[in-house]
Amino acid sequence: MNATRMFVTMKKWLYIVLSMCLLMAGAETFAVEKSGVSVGDAAKTGTQGVNRIYSSRELIRRAAEPGPFHNFPEVFNKTIFQNGTKTITPNYFNVAKPGLSNTNILYKYPGTVNGTKGFFEIGVRPSVSGRTEVIMHRFFNPVR
Repeated sequence: MNATRMFVTMKKWLYIVLSMCLLMAGAETFAVEKSGVSVGDAAKTGTQGVNRIYSSRELIRRAAEPGPFHNFPEVFNKTIFQNGTKTITPNYFNVAKPGLSNTNILYKYPGTVNGTKGFFEIGVRPSVSGRTEVIMHRFFNPVR
């Protein structure tokens, strides 16, 4: 095995190990967020709440780039989901995944990080049932 191929293999394993460490360190903090929906809201919308689960890609991204733009506090999620803008893009994903739709939903909420203005963004890929959203993107996007 040449050195380049060995490095790529080791890098992949490092990402996997880091992701697993993040999950074990605080599964509720890093792996899953469940947004509560009241019984009254459920009756209006026809849903029993939405489970939000982080994709491995998102967890790896956080581990690879530990700065504040990918790692803003988890408590911001609730505000972003409840009060942010919601942009739905049908047929966004080109590769089919079992149980997941091809729709992308981007939630955005304005804010600042270290004095830099921008938008907190969370992009999700909903399940076919709509009861679960896989978080594919979580980033503070500075306004340039």
